[in-house]
Amino acid sequence: MADQVVAAITALYGSDDAAVRSEADRWLERWQSSSEAWTVANAILHNPSSGAEYTYFCAQTLKTKVQRDYEELPAESVPHCLGQPGETVRGQVLESLGCWLKLSGGSDLPQGLAGSALVTAALEGLGVDGTFHAAVDAGLSVDGTFQMGVDAVVELIWITVDPASCVPNPEMTGLAQLLVGRVMALRPRFSVALHKAIAESEGRDGGNDNDVDDEFDDDSESVKGMARLFCEVAEAYIQLVLAATPEVAEAYIQLVLAATPEVLPPVEALLDVTAHPEHDIFSMSFGFWHKLSRQLSTASLMQEQQQQQAPGSPVQAAAAAATSAAAAEQQRRREFFRPAFEKLISLVRGRMRLPDGYSSMRNSERADWRRHRHAWADVLVDACDAVGQQRALQLLLLPLTEVSQGVAAGREFDWKTAELALHCVRSVACMPFAPTEPMLEQLLTALPTLPPKPPQLPYTSALLLSAYAEWLDKAISAGRCGNIIPQVLRYGIKASGRSCAPLLPTLLETLPGRFQQTRHPAFMYVVSELLKIFCAETAADGSMRPILMALIGSSCAGLTTLQAMDDQPDLVDDTFLLAGRAAAYCPRLLLVPQLLPQLLDTALLGVLVQHREACRSVLSFLSRLFDPASALTSLQDHPGLDQAASVGLLEQQLLRVGPALTRMLLGGAVGALPQSRVEDIAPVLQAMLKLAGQKGALQWITECATLIPDVALTAGDRQAFLAAAAAVVQGNTGMDGGCPGLEEALEAMSDLCRRNKRAMKAAQCALLPQQLHGALGLA
Repeated sequence: MADQVVAAITALYGSDDAAVRSEADRWLERWQSSSEAWTVANAILHNPSSGAEYTYFCAQTLKTKVQRDYEELPAESVPHCLGQPGETVRGQVLESLGCWLKLSGGSDLPQGLAGSALVTAALEGLGVDGTFHAAVDAGLSVDGTFQMGVDAVVELIWITVDPASCVPNPEMTGLAQLLVGRVMALRPRFSVALHKAIAESEGRDGGNDNDVDDEFDDDSESVKGMARLFCEVAEAYIQLVLAATPEVAEAYIQLVLAATPEVLPPVEALLDVTAHPEHDIFSMSFGFWHKLSRQLSTASLMQEQQQQQAPGSPVQAAAAAATSAAAAEQQRRREFFRPAFEKLISLVRGRMRLPDGYSSMRNSERADWRRHRHAWADVLVDACDAVGQQRALQLLLLPLTEVSQGVAAGREFDWKTAELALHCVRSVACMPFAPTEPMLEQLLTALPTLPPKPPQLPYTSALLLSAYAEWLDKAISAGRCGNIIPQVLRYGIKASGRSCAPLLPTLLETLPGRFQQTRHPAFMYVVSELLKIFCAETAADGSMRPILMALIGSSCAGLTTLQAMDDQPDLVDDTFLLAGRAAAYCPRLLLVPQLLPQLLDTALLGVLVQHREACRSVLSFLSRLFDPASALTSLQDHPGLDQAASVGLLEQQLLRVGPALTRMLLGGAVGALPQSRVEDIAPVLQAMLKLAGQKGALQWITECATLIPDVALTAGDRQAFLAAAAAVVQGNTGMDGGCPGLEEALEAMSDLCRRNKRAMKAAQCALLPQQLHGALGLA
């Protein structure tokens, strides 16, 4: 028969007669459909004297036979085909098996597939049960057939389960047992490759590693193939791995895992894959960890319980039973897989450490590494979700604890380990940590104590704070973590009092820069505490004035419009609280031409900010600054100061902003601000009248009152208000120095102008600059 086939192939490709070629083609088609084609094609392929055209035709014949006529394959043909020299034939047969399984989609498969010679040969192509050494000893290349065997076995794995749900196919339990057993037998071989790869990644010679067995020598592609098999087994049989019960083991897992009740071998194999240093290999495991973590979640278990609930059962009883069962099952599964996920956290944590020479990397290399780090962060989230929030934090912060202990023992600060811990905690910020979580609070409190260099450390600290912004908001609402960043510094200064004077130069260097970088108002609290401590010591002015000017100047630079103030009310509030404390304790620091004009320009808009506390802070600052009984009196406590220059500057600046400020204040009183704010506006007007009543303040108020149209304010009401203002200038005040007449008159005018929308709008439009009409809803 072989001679006839060779003659027909010769005629098909070599004859010049078309009729002869046509007859040869028909004969070969009939031969390819016969059962003899298996053995004859195999014999021709293994005949050393066969030419290329005969080898090619017979290899295609075997491939077609595997795809179409698998059930008639003689049992002895495949071992003979795969057991002899001939890489092309072995590869063709295994490739054909994989293609056939993929095309079939797991349907219409022949009986006894698990015990067929073709499946057995495909598994032997993986090089387990001694076939690897036999092939090497025979001088054969195992890589080609191994890769084809991997492809075929992967297809076999997925016909044993439903690909969409991973629910096992009961008819394929025998094949599943065979597949998992053979795949898990590759673990020692992969372990050798893993040890060598790790040694090489650490700069050691993996071949000389005493811990590495030299009996295997797989190349990178073979290692990828083994890793792929481990991942496919774990993902396909995840429902069986997840069950992890003796009952299920007896029913099915025993079959899957070679008659053992354990379900951890696939998980442990995936840990080995994750530990491999090559990205193309370790990244294969990410999908499994994500799926397993999600399966362990509360939502997944609740859905499972609801699906198992019998229709028509009492709703309340079924719901209670499902909830109880889900909680118990969740806890059992989490405890079972906790050690594996804890080991995964340790692996991932190590892979996210900044590499040596990071600072000298090219931008493209840094970008690649950061991309890989982000991918590891996703795996870290899955692992932490599986072990639970508190345990996850304990594991992630463990390196930071070790760094602290090392520093306490006199060792050098390991900033890379500290940065790693901060980055890992940042990566899991999406987890729903309780606002009272003490470990987070302790970590964030400790951030200001970290050294500022190298820059990666403060950079990661800033990212950490940003990632936990929402958590901090909740924690503060719960009465915790208020102003957590600067609180250590603030309380340290408060506790040490004047003893912290040597720190002023350092604070001068650091505080303005930190505030400029973060714009965090809490840094103003630190300066406010310093003002209170050193208000009476003019010797500290050289350090305090630059700090105050830097923070207030930087803040004012970002508050140049009313919209900017409404968007940042906390910054407005804290800026003018700080300025108010300076006006009360040490006005000499404010009354300088480098600061006072800018601060007054900001206050000019700030009087109309809608935020209650921010607006009141602005108004309180102005009343304190202009009131001679407070700001100017405190200047007299320091005879060495140029009081005349300070008073002159204050009066000069009041004359400059006074007309516009008066219009803003009265505009707020007649409607631009809530009516409850009138009692805060009156003291500012009173202070202005006392300080510069004869020099212009009374005139500004008179001009503003005249601008209010009669539809809002009658001539008699206008005159009553102006009389109250004139009484302040003339010194007709109450026993306590106040002027209740002015406040009452202002409230009366406010009531009149607010009596209807028309009057209120008319009064505001007359007093306020047109460029603010849009922001105030007057356009």
